[in-house]
Amino acid sequence: MKERYRRIILPLLVFVILFIIIEVCSRYILYKHTPPDLIFDKDLIYRCKPYGSSWGQTLNDIGCIGPDVRESKLPNEIRIFLLGGSTSFSKDAVDAMTDGLSDAYSHDTFKVVSCSKPRYTSYTNLVNLQQNLLQYAPDIIVCYMAINDCIYNSFPWVGQLPDIGFWNYKALNESIFFSLLKYHIIDKRLRIKPHWSGEVLRSTSFFNDNLRGIINTALANDITVVLSTFALSYPTDDSVLLKTIRSEENRMQHFWGTIDSTVYGVEKHNEIIIDCAAEYGIPLVQMHNNTIPADSRYFIDMCHFTKEGHKQFATRMSHAIQQVLSNKK
Repeated sequence: MKERYRRIILPLLVFVILFIIIEVCSRYILYKHTPPDLIFDKDLIYRCKPYGSSWGQTLNDIGCIGPDVRESKLPNEIRIFLLGGSTSFSKDAVDAMTDGLSDAYSHDTFKVVSCSKPRYTSYTNLVNLQQNLLQYAPDIIVCYMAINDCIYNSFPWVGQLPDIGFWNYKALNESIFFSLLKYHIIDKRLRIKPHWSGEVLRSTSFFNDNLRGIINTALANDITVVLSTFALSYPTDDSVLLKTIRSEENRMQHFWGTIDSTVYGVEKHNEIIIDCAAEYGIPLVQMHNNTIPADSRYFIDMCHFTKEGHKQFATRMSHAIQQVLSNKK
């Protein structure tokens, strides 16, 4: 009997010890590859730590890019919050927008804050606005998003809050090893559907509902909304930029799909943005269709701007906001 138990218990004990070792190693690897100063949040997946530093950006008192906003508003202070993903998670954009607005309205104080975050979808931005940002009394919300919602097509099984490659390595209620295995091997290699150009998209209903949710939430709180279509640098005649885009296709197709799929998805999301602007009578900034030239002066890849590209982005956003302010005065 003892020998029988030994044959059962010893392999089980070895398995448990090996699993613990693998789990500890997985958590250490995740810790080393997780950007610093993230706060894991069940409703958003993550936020950024106030006064932290993530992806090379120094953050303010609410974990966003820009001036502090926890204190009470000053007289003639106008707060402008950017919502989106990594493309508008940029101090260059914030500074350029602030400078442009301050030059045009020297008697007002502008606080431009990028509340955008890498890998945020339209849903994450909606929840962040409703749960976290309204308390800081923004006067204007600027929406610049479209590309990250393509994940709902590449990962057609996910809900509105998809896995995006970040997990809390300190959490004890899940196996990080199994999460990494599922995401990086099963989902990204086996289950992924990167080719969906020309199809009826799953993402469009999500994007439409979430964008309208952002608009309705803002309007219900007397906040002005500015919408913008989303700029892509493809197709391009710039050989250097084209090489970069093609070299990153495999790495990003789990999120955006293939290049053709990305273009198709963003086009469909831009159509929703244009329709919402017309329906609600909201200012619309046209960023697509080579409004910002598709070359390496302005883009570093498929959608992220260079410093000069951020200036172009900020100039167009600032002009739209100036028009809003002129209509109010």
